[in-house]
Amino acid sequence: MRPSEMQKQPVETASETLARLRSASADVEWAQQLACPPEMGIRQPWLRRCLFVGLAWVLLGMYYSPDAGLVWLGAWLAVVITLPYWLAKIRLRQIRKSAECWRLDNGRRELRQWYKGALIRRIGIKDSDKLLIHGTAGNGKGRLERNFYLKYHRPYPAPEICLMVFAFGGNEDKQAFREAAQHLTALMKIPLEDYLD
Repeated sequence: MRPSEMQKQPVETASETLARLRSASADVEWAQQLACPPEMGIRQPWLRRCLFVGLAWVLLGMYYSPDAGLVWLGAWLAVVITLPYWLAKIRLRQIRKSAECWRLDNGRRELRQWYKGALIRRIGIKDSDKLLIHGTAGNGKGRLERNFYLKYHRPYPAPEICLMVFAFGGNEDKQAFREAAQHLTALMKIPLEDYLD
């Protein structure tokens, strides 16, 4: 499948991509940015605190001025009802803004980077290269907490190349990401350095 054909198909979920990477037998292609599907709930603690403070102000306003307080209560309810939808839309837009994808050509032992269906880079895989995986710090209380990164590391002075970013991952996604990276290193025949905590 060519990258231009991949972009015309329905967007693959992150878990589907990781499952495909874990079972690939030779050539495989993946988007550079993956993410969990958006959740419609208000999961971030800071957002819940902001909404609680807003409700406290509305109730205080209703105590001193019942008529104006009802208007503010209606506005607060409208925000609470529509905010999860708009947060999910913003998140989807951020996830899909990148049109980059990577393809492993196992026969030629080569990585190819595509952007909007055009080949922009080829990287020959050497035995001295390796893959790295690491994650951002998070408190581990669920989704929307962490990003996981898969990077291609070449000897100095060649810079590291980010092959994949798994955004908004939770602790339950870590093992699937690790297994996909391990399978890719087996296909490439290079070592993996695992810094996922």
